Parts: sequence; structure tokens; C-alpha cells
Amino acid sequence: MAAVAALFSAVAGTGWLFLRAWLPWITPRGDGSWSLGSKSRFVRGTATLLRRAKAIVVHDDDGLHAMSAICTHENCLVHDLPAKKEIICPCHGSVFTYRGDVKRGPASAPLVWLALSVEGDELVLDPGKEVPRG
Repeated sequence: MAAVAALFSAVAGTGWLFLRAWLPWITPRGDGSWSLGSKSRFVRGTATLLRRAKAIVVHDDDGLHAMSAICTHENCLVHDLPAKKEIICPCHGSVFTYRGDVKRGPASAPLVWLALSVEGDELVLDPGKEVPRG
């Protein structure tokens, strides 16, 4: 019985992460940036894939930062692996840290950091503007 409950919990949790990536709570703005809503949506210790914006927002001990969700190897969309706190590329197996550093190739370049700012109570992502890492 405990194994069934654990399996259900794992499937439900994974399903929620998958659905969350497609939910329309991020909205495009006229200038190419995205309104992401409140900072409280991004829980400390997590990475949130924003498929529509092709970005990942990470909330780590240093705060919030955003990176491109496009693998630097062959431009596949990367995914979060929360159990290991890694970002992985399903196409060729590259693995990145939550800071975007390459942990395992074939990618040789880190993920690109993107502009993330706060306007009032809203987080705003500008996927067209690269920022220095860190």
C-alpha cells in the first residue's frame, strides 16, 4: 500500500510540474518580454521551466535568476530534474547546474543568463537580453 501511495505521489508531482510549464500564467508583453507574476510563484530551491518563453527561472540561495532553456549543444529545450537539482537536455544528455554551468557534455558552453527584473509586484523576463552570469 505504501508503494502505491509513493508511486501515485511521484506521478502526481511530475504531472503538476509538466502542466505548470504550459499554464498561461505568464503573459507576453508588447516589447518581447514576459510578465511572470509575483516572485512568490518561484519557490526557493526550485527551477521553473517556462516553455512559452523558452527560459528557466531558478530561485537559489542567491535569489532569482533566469536562463535560456535552449541547450548550448544543439538548441534542444532543456528540462529541470528536481530530484538532483539539475537541468538536463533530453536530446543528447547534457547536464547543467542550477547556475547554468555544464556538469556533463556534450554541451561545452554554459546556459545563457537572461534579464530578469521586478516592476512593481511583477517579475519581468526579457529573453532577448543576455546578462552577465552570476
